[in-house]
Amino acid sequence: MLLLLVTLVITINVSAFCNFSQKPDEYVIIKINPGDTLWDIAKYYSNGQDIRKVIYEINKINNLEGSNIYPNQLIKVPIN
Repeated sequence: MLLLLVTLVITINVSAFCNFSQKPDEYVIIKINPGDTLWDIAKYYSNGQDIRKVIYEINKINNLEGSNIYPNQLIKVPIN
């Protein structure tokens, strides 16, 4: 009985902090062209956000290390 009560309390507490109305992340997939940089791509898609934050998100969702991108590479870019 105590275990059930503890489990119920933990479930209620976790649910209280979750935002279920938040929309899922949206991405656009782009093909890298010669001369493209992460900075330029992030600036184009930043929608007023800090460009450094957008670059961080691009690196994170594409498992990139550093700023090396290559022509014909496909990457996801957040658009929300």
